[in-house]
Amino acid sequence: MRTLVIVVVLLAGALRPAAPEGPLAARRSLAGTVEREELAAIELDRDICRATRDGFPDVRLLDAEGQAVPFLVQRFTRTSSQWTESAQPAQRITDLVPDAEGNRIEAVAVPPRLKEAPAWIELVTPVRDFEKRVSVFVPAPGNAWLALTEDQAIYDYSRFMDVRRCRVQLAAAPVAERYRIVVSNVSDVATSAFVELTTHSGAGQPDQETTRKMLNRRDFRVDRVDFGYRVLEERRDVPVWTDYPLHVTRSERDEKEGVTRLMVEAGRLPIAEVRLAIADRNVSRSVRVEVSRSLDDGTMQWQRLGEATVRRLDFRDVREEALTVPITETRADELRVVIVDRDSAPLTVQGITAVCPVYRVLFLANPGVRYALAYGNRDLGPPRFDTEVLQRLFDRKDREVRALALEPPDNPTQRPAPGPLAQALNSRTTLMVVLALAAVGLGFATWSAARRIARDGKPEAKE
Repeated sequence: MRTLVIVVVLLAGALRPAAPEGPLAARRSLAGTVEREELAAIELDRDICRATRDGFPDVRLLDAEGQAVPFLVQRFTRTSSQWTESAQPAQRITDLVPDAEGNRIEAVAVPPRLKEAPAWIELVTPVRDFEKRVSVFVPAPGNAWLALTEDQAIYDYSRFMDVRRCRVQLAAAPVAERYRIVVSNVSDVATSAFVELTTHSGAGQPDQETTRKMLNRRDFRVDRVDFGYRVLEERRDVPVWTDYPLHVTRSERDEKEGVTRLMVEAGRLPIAEVRLAIADRNVSRSVRVEVSRSLDDGTMQWQRLGEATVRRLDFRDVREEALTVPITETRADELRVVIVDRDSAPLTVQGITAVCPVYRVLFLANPGVRYALAYGNRDLGPPRFDTEVLQRLFDRKDREVRALALEPPDNPTQRPAPGPLAQALNSRTTLMVVLALAAVGLGFATWSAARRIARDGKPEAKE
């Protein structure tokens, strides 16, 4: 038992982290200097992501003498104007005129906001599998109506795929008090698939057969008319995104599961979205993105990061494209993209792109000083600088941040690998060996204890 304890102590000492200021894998100088004291920032690029750990604890900013400089690692955001959308139901419907001969219906709706012009009108309906044409008019001088849009298509193609659009886009125009909405082809008449056949015979007359078909009529019901508005809002902390092309290392088709799996080299980028480029038209597939995680027993398992429906539609008036899969922001060496094809032909994937937030190092730059960024260490702890001044300068509304660029690396920096002893101790084989030795040691200790108890409990012989 003493020997086993000594071995455990030695192993714990071998696993002790290296010195907190160990060597860094790469050091890159900044391309220029500043002429006056400024709040400056350096964007962290693909090479830095490849060589660093989660949260970037192994990044250091150094001055010309090699001394560490206080800094903050933060997401890059900027002030930007964005359009936001909202919808409200019409105040009331003042007129409703069915036109049976023209197979259309006309409705006059009062918008909810009389000081803002709507950007679209949406017909909220429970009906599925339809295609209608909608025109929208506003009052014009002389009791006339001016067309804002004519014969715009609304549809639901649920029989074929999950595609639905009930929104009618409106041209820019002054606000109107009333909107005349004309929906054509409001009633569908279709012949039933079943036929009633009746045979008449007798009275010495030849048999007569009467065929009767059933006609099914379906009317287009509108539950509500919504008016949509767009507002331009200025937002301060809008994330900045950048794209990185990813390399597909392997592709495999699973006919039994009906899926295609693509192995993608992720390079430890902070990926928040995965965007596919496909050559196919009129397709809609479920796509999920997975990452391999280590379980407590040492095994690896694929875990889902995100899932979405990827589609490209080019059918009649339909022009839609959604090729992005949002995921939980993840830094990994490899990701797996799973495309659910079922019985359909596999998609022709032309490329995969990672959409990542931009991270940067924020610091106070002194004039004429040439700084360098060092990074890449498996054991280096996060820095503990006094960064209150940096945070206060950044929080000011009138702040100005000077963007500085890094010199490109001579060669791609590889993430520092653990030492041979750490690799051996972290392997599943070593774990099984240690468990086996522990079981043998425990069994031997139990056997020795049982023998000692039996020996001590034996009664002494009488003289």
